[in-house]
Amino acid sequence: MFEYYLCRVTRTSTRMTQRLDHRPLLSDEKIHTWYDENALGSKLTAEVNLRRLGLFCHIVQLTPPELVKIGRSDPDRLRAIVVRYAKGLQGSGNLASYVSKTFVGVKSWLRFNRVAFDDFPHLRVVQGESIRDERVPTQEELRRILSTYTARSRVVALFMAHAGVRPGVLGAIDGSDGLRLGDIKDLQLGAEPAFERVPFRVVVPAKLSKTSVEYHTFGTPELADTVLGYVAERRQRGEELTSSSPVVTVEPMGAGTKLRERSKTGFVATPVIMRALRDGLKAILPGARTYVFRAYCSTQMVSARIDRDVREAILGHSLGVSGRYNLSKRLHPNTIEELRREYAKAVPYLESGRPKEDHATVLEGVVAALLKEKGVKEEKIAEVLEGKVAGEELERILGSRKAQPVERLVPKDGLSALLLQGWEFVSPVGSDQAVVRWSRQQGQQGGPD
Repeated sequence: MFEYYLCRVTRTSTRMTQRLDHRPLLSDEKIHTWYDENALGSKLTAEVNLRRLGLFCHIVQLTPPELVKIGRSDPDRLRAIVVRYAKGLQGSGNLASYVSKTFVGVKSWLRFNRVAFDDFPHLRVVQGESIRDERVPTQEELRRILSTYTARSRVVALFMAHAGVRPGVLGAIDGSDGLRLGDIKDLQLGAEPAFERVPFRVVVPAKLSKTSVEYHTFGTPELADTVLGYVAERRQRGEELTSSSPVVTVEPMGAGTKLRERSKTGFVATPVIMRALRDGLKAILPGARTYVFRAYCSTQMVSARIDRDVREAILGHSLGVSGRYNLSKRLHPNTIEELRREYAKAVPYLESGRPKEDHATVLEGVVAALLKEKGVKEEKIAEVLEGKVAGEELERILGSRKAQPVERLVPKDGLSALLLQGWEFVSPVGSDQAVVRWSRQQGQQGGPD
């Protein structure tokens, strides 16, 4: 007899717990073939359906082969079994959405065995009922959550909260693949790693995308700093980093010791990534799921009035008909820069509260960026900032005074109104201010005069 329901395993996380072990199911050759067929489409789907089938069989005290036999010979009995199963789970306080999801694995197993059974009970599923009390963190709460994490977990959390990626992008369900440093297009891995541009661009390969379509997203200055700190930490412990290295990797127990997390590829499995985020998150937002970080990204971009198609593209969602024509194909460099500029508007809303920088330093950076866009060489930019260039030479470098953009430091609270008037977001200054630009060529309505 296939005694799946007797198999248990002890897991270690923050505490010792017990849960059903679904792996023994795979000792049955036919179940293994069903699992492999699911995995051809998605390894995650295969794992989830295996757990769903195992849970159902454990509760109704039947083996998967017995389930198939009953479905073929006595459909009425199987209908009674699934009705009792649903009633029992709902009586224990489980939501209808939870019950209906476990049926997905059972249906998949029956279809694989060519059992034509579709008499599952119709449950009244209320969309969003399981997360109705969940809310996204504020910027201050995000900062507090991040303060409890290791360098790796901060990178993961900010990639979700600022770049909007799913955890499976950073590490596949089985740790076989994930985002690589070479996918961060503006990151230069030299003697002193640095970002060429911020907001920096990330290209998520199609094989890591839930929609199986390559897409572009971006990262904030705060995420850039966090990545650079994590890269420096990894180099300090002797890791040789290349463009093919994982963005997040297994962590060592300590100097000179073996890796605590075993991985043939260096990538971290999705469940490990998720577990590492839970404790710090629940300390601030009890009951919140780790996916609340992605919800934070979407919510903050809505607050920044980011165009819906751009927001959906950055989050890696299915874009519908218009999106497929506009943003699902290989993007022209000009389109990528438009996406970057649109994303930059959300930076003040996304960042968790960076330390205030000296205003002069920030404005020097703005001037340097403008001169670089004009094609001015680095040596000449340095001379301008040091005050060594004046008179006609300075006017020649800067061009027509009337054409020069006006820069202004403004409170973040008033940023949305200025953007609607035609001002352009340039860069954040700390957590509550931003630099905006007005070009006289744009017109005078709502302008600085």
